[in-house]
Amino acid sequence: SSSSSSSPSSAIPFFYVYKPSPSFRKSDPGVPAYQVLVCSYLCPVPSLDAIFQQIEDGTSLSVAGLTESKLMAAVVSSGSVALYELFDASIPDLTHPITSII
Repeated sequence: SSSSSSSPSSAIPFFYVYKPSPSFRKSDPGVPAYQVLVCSYLCPVPSLDAIFQQIEDGTSLSVAGLTESKLMAAVVSSGSVALYELFDASIPDLTHPITSII
């Protein structure tokens, strides 16, 4: 099951996606398995900062759900859809030698 927001045009369109469950109720669906934002191939995927700002503004996605559900981007191009998992990551500092413990 899924549902979408009815938010301003500047907001990032998104859907909540739930796994099949015999206990699913529209009135109390629980935490979504995925929160999927939709964007065009011609436009860049919004930054995590922009996504989190929209969450803080209350216009998109569920801040509570982000701790328990995956954030995905659906990039649409000419009828094809590619899904990407979004997460905050950092690149390791490779300027210092890596030592291993044996």
